[in-house]
Amino acid sequence: MRKARFDTIAVHGLYTVSEALNYNQGSIIEPIYMASSQAYRDSDEMEAALSYQVPTWCYSRIANPSLYYYENVLALLEGYGFEGETSCCATSSGMAAIFSATEPFLAVGLKTRVGR
Repeated sequence: MRKARFDTIAVHGLYTVSEALNYNQGSIIEPIYMASSQAYRDSDEMEAALSYQVPTWCYSRIANPSLYYYENVLALLEGYGFEGETSCCATSSGMAAIFSATEPFLAVGLKTRVGR
């Protein structure tokens, strides 16, 4: 899809015809997955999923196919015409975005002298 035009990427994203026919009953765009969690065969499979030992979309607050698709399409659009790699991290609110941007610069345990 990197070689496609910007407007084609904006409309179709990373979704291909083969994916539409093979996985989503011919849907022409990526479907939205509104489930909050996924089903597992037993507690051992769920434990492996929640500990990231197997690839899965275990819980929508962690990740889900719709979020994955959205982030990758935005990264592709942001890097349009750029040969390097781009990535995207979607947040649920503006405050979450601000925290994600500033948290790496916060220091814990430093004492400062006030008024000296």
